[in-house]
Amino acid sequence: MKSLLCFAASLCLLPPATAIAAEADNFQPEPGFTLLFNGRDLTGWGYYTGGQSQSFDGLTSSPDGRYEAKDGMIRVNDRLPRLQQQMATRESLPANAVVRMEFRPMQWTDGGVFVRGTQLQVRDFLTVGPYYDLLKHRTQEWNTLEIYVQGPWVFASSNGEVLEPSYRVALTGGVGFEADLGVMEFRRIRVKELPAGGPALPAAMPAATTRPNLATLNRPIRVAILGDEIAQPFPGAVNGTTPRGGVQLADVTARQLAAVRAMVAAPAKALADVNAARAAVATASLAAPTEIAAKVAALGEAELVLANQRAAQWAWLQASSYKLNPAAVAAFLPQANLAPLSGRGSTSVNGAALPPGRGGAPSGPAQFGPPDDLPPRFDLASNLTRQLGPRWDVRNFAFPGATVQKGGDSSVWIQPALTAALDFDADIVVFVFGTNDSKPENWRNAAAFEADYRALATTFAAGAARPRLFFAKPPPAFTGAGGVDAKLIAGDIPARLDALARTMSATVIDLHDAMKDAANLTLDGVHPDAEGSARIAARVQAALSPLAGGR
Repeated sequence: MKSLLCFAASLCLLPPATAIAAEADNFQPEPGFTLLFNGRDLTGWGYYTGGQSQSFDGLTSSPDGRYEAKDGMIRVNDRLPRLQQQMATRESLPANAVVRMEFRPMQWTDGGVFVRGTQLQVRDFLTVGPYYDLLKHRTQEWNTLEIYVQGPWVFASSNGEVLEPSYRVALTGGVGFEADLGVMEFRRIRVKELPAGGPALPAAMPAATTRPNLATLNRPIRVAILGDEIAQPFPGAVNGTTPRGGVQLADVTARQLAAVRAMVAAPAKALADVNAARAAVATASLAAPTEIAAKVAALGEAELVLANQRAAQWAWLQASSYKLNPAAVAAFLPQANLAPLSGRGSTSVNGAALPPGRGGAPSGPAQFGPPDDLPPRFDLASNLTRQLGPRWDVRNFAFPGATVQKGGDSSVWIQPALTAALDFDADIVVFVFGTNDSKPENWRNAAAFEADYRALATTFAAGAARPRLFFAKPPPAFTGAGGVDAKLIAGDIPARLDALARTMSATVIDLHDAMKDAANLTLDGVHPDAEGSARIAARVQAALSPLAGGR
């Protein structure tokens, strides 16, 4: 299959103003990027089902109307009864690439972006999920989506917040959009080919240079967090309601899982009633306003019944003798595709909600899932965002299992998260490595750890912003959970970081000291819970905040 850039190059032959004439702000792609959508029609896109392809070259709309080129955007239209479609580029992505675009979801929209045939959930996350805890997502506003592809690996973020830190895709294939439920708009769809083998390594630390005074920047101070699950907790630590002694998803036994699934199946009638009521509202005639009001009222009553059952079931889960971690439960229960309930704007007898396409009433089947008001995430970047305030732009490029050693089983060197972090061009980079490096299957030797850590820091130090570097000593391991080596984490690794920091003009943040008496603030003796993560963030915040004052 030809590279997508072969097709995209033809778009760049058009005069820039012509290629995106419908863009009100005359958007121009960044250097090295080429547009995948010409702003006028669906040339280069089409349907691909059952081995059959259907080209949309020269068309402003797909024959079924699900996709249309309009006002410089690709608009994905709703359809009832529900029917899923996928439109994709005819050409393949380069082996290593970054794809950037903006998406604007209407409320309740359930859609997606396909990367080489594998779907990335791109929706109205606040109402449909699965990423309920994003801090920067905006419904009915433009959000920035970045997808880094490094061979078979993908890293994806929305508005700088991690959606997926690392997942596998096929080696060939293009970019596609899913039409499922609701309306979604995409614009500024562009791609840039990246060099093979990841970022090029500088030969040595760059010469000393004058760094900008961060106190006088006329933009937010950019902070990149790179590391393992101490910075980006595994699912069992993400949710602030995780109880002490809670279990990781991997620890949920088949017997426990069967019990929960049997319990979840209980409100089948309530689910059926809500779905039937939604269908009735969706098909109501505008010529009969009394009928609409009655059916909307019936939907509100059905939703209230289901909401009460959901609340009772969720309370049962948290009080269960199985002591299941709610975050883990949320990972294997169907996510809620349900409007906010009981007076928070879902349906109204006074006509606030109309059938889909006539005012935006929610559509599609309701499912049982976690409550609508899940607590916010407690990873390091999110904690820092709350603690540091609006003058700071903190991005999380960490992922569970990461090692700084090139020979590790989940080395940062082969992940697109590294390329994404370098692209961010941060003013400050915080490295949080060592916990997974200490495992016997990952630990090569102290010299290898130091050499690979130095190479990583040097790569960032060579960036245009000449960032300030912070090396975080890993928190103590009170147990050997996951196979980590407590002695290495307490001895050789922090000693190497002290030595590295002295030679690289970096600052050490001692997370080992911050958590030395806090075994009770971990889930398993290694991974911090919500309070532990907040304590770690406070130590990092104390190291970073003086920079905003020019220190």
